[in-house]
Amino acid sequence: IGSGRFNSVKHTFSSIVGGDTNTASSTHTFIGGGNLNVVSGSYSVVVGGQYNSSSADYVFMGGGQYNTGSATYSSVVGGFRNVSSNQYSFIGGGQNNLSSGFNSVVAGGQFNTGSGAYSFVGGGESNRASNSRSAVVGGQSNSAGGSYSFVGGGQGNSTISSYSTISGGSTNGTGLAQYAFVGGGTLNTAFAD
Repeated sequence: IGSGRFNSVKHTFSSIVGGDTNTASSTHTFIGGGNLNVVSGSYSVVVGGQYNSSSADYVFMGGGQYNTGSATYSSVVGGFRNVSSNQYSFIGGGQNNLSSGFNSVVAGGQFNTGSGAYSFVGGGESNRASNSRSAVVGGQSNSAGGSYSFVGGGQGNSTISSYSTISGGSTNGTGLAQYAFVGGGTLNTAFAD
């Protein structure tokens, strides 16, 4: 323990540089500073912030508040109330984001979810990438529900078929048509034959 107050190191090869009321309770852990951070997984790190938790092995927590890394090799760089809960999942920042798919990424924004394996959400608000290798770049209330599907942006767009794309616009959908494409506009749907 380098400095600070009320910090606690409870296992071997662990360090707390400073801050207040931080706890390192597993082996080979590190807390840089901040307040009320907890590292309970081995080889895990919390750089700073407040009320952050690294509860699995090999977790990285950069900072922010109330962030959680609860799966092996998961990461949260910063933000507020973000949860990275599957192996190799990643959250860059923002608030109230969830990265729960294996190897999923939520770069930022708020209330976004990456629940499909290898899924990606770039930002925006209330976007969901819920199937394998699906992606939503941004916008609001967009959903990429088909495997390998893509939504670029806009609002209220939804892909439910595999390999389908909606570039933008509002309230567009792909129905069950695989490889469907909607470039933009409003209330457009690409149906299967």
